[in-house]
Amino acid sequence: MSPKNVCRKVRFNKIKTIILFLFIGSLCLSCDGKYHPCYHANLQRTGACDTAPVKHMRPKWIFQTGGDIVCTPAIHEGKMYGGSNDRYFYCIDADTGRPVWKFLTKGTVESSPAIFRETVYFGSGDGCLYALNTDNGSLKWKYATNDPVVSAPLAFGSTVVFGSADGNIYALNAKTGGLLWKISTGKSVYSSAALAGNDLFIGSNDGYLYCLDASSGTPIWRTYLDGPILSMPSVDRGTLYIGSHSKELFAIERATGRIKWRYATEGAIHACPAVSGGKVVFGSLDHYLYCLNAETGKLEWKFLNNNVAYASAVIARGYVFYGSCDGIAYKFRLSNGKMLASYPAGDALKSISATPCIYKGRLYFGTLAGKFFCLE
Repeated sequence: MSPKNVCRKVRFNKIKTIILFLFIGSLCLSCDGKYHPCYHANLQRTGACDTAPVKHMRPKWIFQTGGDIVCTPAIHEGKMYGGSNDRYFYCIDADTGRPVWKFLTKGTVESSPAIFRETVYFGSGDGCLYALNTDNGSLKWKYATNDPVVSAPLAFGSTVVFGSADGNIYALNAKTGGLLWKISTGKSVYSSAALAGNDLFIGSNDGYLYCLDASSGTPIWRTYLDGPILSMPSVDRGTLYIGSHSKELFAIERATGRIKWRYATEGAIHACPAVSGGKVVFGSLDHYLYCLNAETGKLEWKFLNNNVAYASAVIARGYVFYGSCDGIAYKFRLSNGKMLASYPAGDALKSISATPCIYKGRLYFGTLAGKFFCLE
């Protein structure tokens, strides 16, 4: 290749990268009260929403399904989307709680959906990733892996990325379902990906946090976190925050994978940390909800639940919303951890294992009793 052609290729690649960064940046602001399009609010999985917080924590409606609910719903154009272990994926009117349509898979639906360009993506225990039309629930395509898909897909540009219990991380063409690339970790991937720039971050049960090139899947770095990773990373500025089965929360330098600090709890951390206002909020299986200083990792406050904490917290304009396995949905003040309101949605046998989402000042979540709740 001539020097002139090399320069043209480099210039073209730079232009493509700039366009991708600008496009992704526009998507990162999507949790704005009109939409809550994917697990933990945005592509960085920060759980932070620029929307009106829930005021009273009173039920507006309750929708009953036929199985446990552990996925986090997504909101798009006035409709709520989410799955149940009754094998159905549901579309429900977000204002009234009335069913719009449902789609039957061949396995339990624990994967939290992602919505992009009038398509909703989710995984199933039957090993497939599904792409459905958001309006009527018709199947656009499905892609079969070798084991259950619990990982929450991440949709951006022309790509959807997810993990499978078969140990692989997949990237598919979002429109056709064709395979773009995949890499093997050797262990089940229950974690879900976060995106910053053109870098993907995802954990595996092999104990490594991976940084991959989003376009090609090429590994950039990987960092061992001392145990299986069921948590997913949250990216804020130049730092990733993620929990591990090692009972620690890690702050990791985005560019290099270097561990900046680690905070030890007494239980495994499955939740995705929520990051806002210089604070990191997460639950642990030691029954505590923690709030740390994002820069130093020092404890700012913690709250003792009556049971373990699988679900992740979300943050809206200085308030923390969180559901626990004690069956209670909570509202806290982010600055000091003061509990402001709560709602008993179940008990220890019918608890909240699903992360909530926020839309128009309402909180949406599911319980192990098979119910979707809308609180306002």
